[in-house]
Amino acid sequence: SPVCQGNAINLTASSISGATYSWSGPDNFVSNQQNPVRTNVSPADSGTYQVIATVNGCPSAQGSVNVIVYALPDSVFTYSPNPPYQNQATTFTPAQSGASYSWSFQSGTPSSSTAQNPVITWSTNGTYYVLLTVTKNGCSASEGDSVTVGYMRNCLALLQGNPGSPDGVYMIDPDSTGPITPFNVYCDMTSDGGGWTLAYRNNLDGIMAYDNISD
Repeated sequence: SPVCQGNAINLTASSISGATYSWSGPDNFVSNQQNPVRTNVSPADSGTYQVIATVNGCPSAQGSVNVIVYALPDSVFTYSPNPPYQNQATTFTPAQSGASYSWSFQSGTPSSSTAQNPVITWSTNGTYYVLLTVTKNGCSASEGDSVTVGYMRNCLALLQGNPGSPDGVYMIDPDSTGPITPFNVYCDMTSDGGGWTLAYRNNLDGIMAYDNISD
């Protein structure tokens, strides 16, 4: 019967009064126990295990059992874009295909998923924990990672990620993980399609200058 990597193979032989037992198997396995246990197994331990019982010098017919040891699935994952920004759709991709998946996203929308490639958003910046459990051939493995969600790079990106956002003050981070500290700007979300970052404003003479920053 199938066994998962890292678990144990429990071998059993019929109890015979006065018998001694001789087991042999893959990867140089031998044992004189009636019911030996092979611990912390790997796929290399898959194969046929054989046993002979001997009573008064007379050996029995050979008994055998076939054991399959499945490797644990790969639970590593990646995500794009990296890093993500507030309310930006972020796609998660597991390294393992052809399996079942259980995702957990701290403070994300949605907060969980069983899809292979879920798409998640976070409404506020910060660092959030993501956990993936992958199951294949009845064997499961888990991997967690922290995802840092940053501010949008500019007002246009804010509007594209949040259609219908009103005019107002927003925090942006033009260089993402660069040396510039995030700062507040005024975003015009309505003029000429919106997404304009206010670079200069003079309320005394009514002069306004806008820059639609894209990078």
